[in-house]
Amino acid sequence: MIAVFQSELYRVRKSKTFIVCLSLAIFFVLALAISYNYDYVRVPEKAGSLVFPSLADFTEYLFSDYSMISPLLLFLIVHITSDFKQELYPVLLSKGIKRTAIFWGKLLSCLCAMMLYLVICIVFAYAVIFTMWANISGVNIPVFEIGTYLSIQFLSFGAYTTFVLMICYLLRNRTTSFFVNYLLIAVLWLYLTKIGIALDMSYPLYQYWIVGLSNGLQIEQIPHNIGRIIVTITLYFIIPIAVTRTTFCHFDIKNSEKGKL
Repeated sequence: MIAVFQSELYRVRKSKTFIVCLSLAIFFVLALAISYNYDYVRVPEKAGSLVFPSLADFTEYLFSDYSMISPLLLFLIVHITSDFKQELYPVLLSKGIKRTAIFWGKLLSCLCAMMLYLVICIVFAYAVIFTMWANISGVNIPVFEIGTYLSIQFLSFGAYTTFVLMICYLLRNRTTSFFVNYLLIAVLWLYLTKIGIALDMSYPLYQYWIVGLSNGLQIEQIPHNIGRIIVTITLYFIIPIAVTRTTFCHFDIKNSEKGKL
């Protein structure tokens, strides 16, 4: 498994798709930082109001839409389905590598790529916003709250990574995986948010969808909903991993359909 994991990390490091998706995410993060600074700092200042920016509010703003999820999803789909497209699994199996080792190597490499992706985006976002706030005194930086929030976001993105891996392993086709994953994001947002609003739920159904949990998470809500948050994230780790491992260990790789663009 370690050898597979190392080879997968090497592929991630050399992946042009990862660089492109990360660059796209950095562009989105830059746009979010500029937008937040203008809307919540510069505009009130021009109106004559005293402004004390909060890094916690900016952190929530970073995760409030699909700006960081979409490029990551694009990379994950390309990275995972490339193995089917290039027919790598029969080659690995012919060398005596076990399916479980291949599966865990792929999963861990995807999680590491996700963590690297998020760390770079967050560090870049903070560097940009602190540069913009260099001449502002009284910036509020609640370290513990931000750390807790980011920890949950990392877990949410990790859970979503396992979910994407499950979809790609079930479908084994790049085009279909693109369609299904992006359709799920769009449809579940429209469907579950409307149900949550109609039922006037304090914890909307959308937040039981792991992407919705990430986008809708607010720092002040964490203490009140920590139990639901932990259960939601745990289920999104356990179920996709179990389904993916079972599927991968039983389907006929040699006769599986070759992925297509």
